[in-house]
Amino acid sequence: MDLWRGRLNRGMAGKIFDWYLNFDRKRIYTPLYYLAMIIYFPLMLISISYFQPQLGEQGIKVVHYTRILAYLIFLLIVGDGVAKSSLKEMCKKKFPPMSQIILVGMLAVSIISAYFSRKSEAFVIMLIIAATVEVKPDTKKLFMLIAGIQFCSIIFFWYLSMEGILPNEIRDLDRGILGRHSFGFAYVTFPPMLMLFITMEYIYARGVETVTLTEMGILGVINYILFRYCVSRNSVIIAGVYLMSVFLYKYLSVIIDKLMALGMKIYGMLIAVLLAVSFLGPGLYVKYWKGDVSEELGTLTARLWLSYSAMQRYNVFTLFGQKIEWEAPLLGENKGDYIFVDNAYLHLLLDFGVVFFVVVILIYLFIIDTFKVKNEYINCIMMILILVLAVVDPRLWVLVFNPFPLLLSIGYEDMIIKMTLRRKKK
Repeated sequence: MDLWRGRLNRGMAGKIFDWYLNFDRKRIYTPLYYLAMIIYFPLMLISISYFQPQLGEQGIKVVHYTRILAYLIFLLIVGDGVAKSSLKEMCKKKFPPMSQIILVGMLAVSIISAYFSRKSEAFVIMLIIAATVEVKPDTKKLFMLIAGIQFCSIIFFWYLSMEGILPNEIRDLDRGILGRHSFGFAYVTFPPMLMLFITMEYIYARGVETVTLTEMGILGVINYILFRYCVSRNSVIIAGVYLMSVFLYKYLSVIIDKLMALGMKIYGMLIAVLLAVSFLGPGLYVKYWKGDVSEELGTLTARLWLSYSAMQRYNVFTLFGQKIEWEAPLLGENKGDYIFVDNAYLHLLLDFGVVFFVVVILIYLFIIDTFKVKNEYINCIMMILILVLAVVDPRLWVLVFNPFPLLLSIGYEDMIIKMTLRRKKK
């Protein structure tokens, strides 16, 4: 009798185990993933605006715990995906797939860096990227959704600022005073920088062949309007270059393809130059430039000076980062001293360490290489422009502005398999 019960239990356990391995998760995890994204992006946009302080202590707690719910959904998706793949391979007496090992490795690095830096975004953003890799959503639909949420946030906070509910600096047109509007956001560069990435997301989702001149014109006008009111040069320059690139690509695609095919052979040199400027530029600036930049913190020279100050103040090369309290308070009454590094490469290195920095750069290179293999050169241009912008802007690793690291999900597993096969052949 006991033997029969044992066989029955093993049979039932086997059926449950088989059901777990073969269950179609996409039907559940895709809606859950989009639900988590719909929670994450609006709440993160609230956190970079003057709307969050209006919520009060209890409201901020609600936002915080609701955001944790989104993180738990992402964690469920990643944890279950890794467990399923590992168990399948263990049943075959094999190691887990290399794609899963690398993904878990990246998450492990982000956890360690988050611990040393005391900044959760290292792990949270890597977790969302890993969940995107597991779900493999339609990235064009995903980016259209994100662009819509971002654009609605600009309209919403602008309306609240015009109604006087949120703070905003008013521009006096009669007296010709050029003020810098924040549109209800915590800093004046946030609305135009969001619009830059909205422009890229929209054109990526629509496709360069499909997007019309009218749509491009509207995007250009909105970018220019936000530039005039918020006075953010970097975003409007990159937006202009990108829109011009799309225009040329639409009508001279054969020529641009040939030029890009040649340029993509040496794009690694561009990355090397960007990193050299980031790490050597501040020291060279201080050595040869003697001007006073204390009153012009928005200039390139001031950013070089701030970068140099940070490099002197903190350890530049750590394995997993360090705890740094950047002094750039925006929402409090006491503004304090402005000590903040706008260079994304240096910022990542100082905060999260060498290992995490290398992982981030490899993610971007992987995405560029994916587009290169598909001959989607306009998307290669887009990613390179983001890397160029990162020299003077810290949003290379801030999903609420720049969701493009999520494109790691495109062909990730196929690319890892190809790399593994190449190594075996050697």
